[in-house]
Amino acid sequence: MAKIMIIRVIYPLQSGRIVLRVDDDWNRDVEAASVDAGRTAFEFQYATARPYLYFKPCIVDQNGFHWSKGSNYLAINSGTGIKSIYPHFFGDLGGAISAPIDFYLKFFIDSDQKNIYIQALTSSCVCAFHFPTLR
Repeated sequence: MAKIMIIRVIYPLQSGRIVLRVDDDWNRDVEAASVDAGRTAFEFQYATARPYLYFKPCIVDQNGFHWSKGSNYLAINSGTGIKSIYPHFFGDLGGAISAPIDFYLKFFIDSDQKNIYIQALTSSCVCAFHFPTLR
């Protein structure tokens, strides 16, 4: 028996529309069931009896068809919950490691140095902090 999978794509779309392509038929567009007023959250409903689904969001705009960067996404058909993803479409897949940065913490006497990975696509950073154990 088929269950409805709900996939939410969160992306600040400037123009065009976001569609899904799924592994049942990579050549068919699955249209969003709903789009929020700000055009940043696109909710898709997809019925399948399979226990999982590979999919990839795409942008269709005046410049053509754009697949999201990176690997295909995987959704597990548990019948509950929403699979939310944050794809990227334009730019490089790489990033950079920063030079060591000093972190001074009010509640610790010493400082700590960490490197930060900065994603080139979104200018966001993924920070790896290690706090000493309090005794």
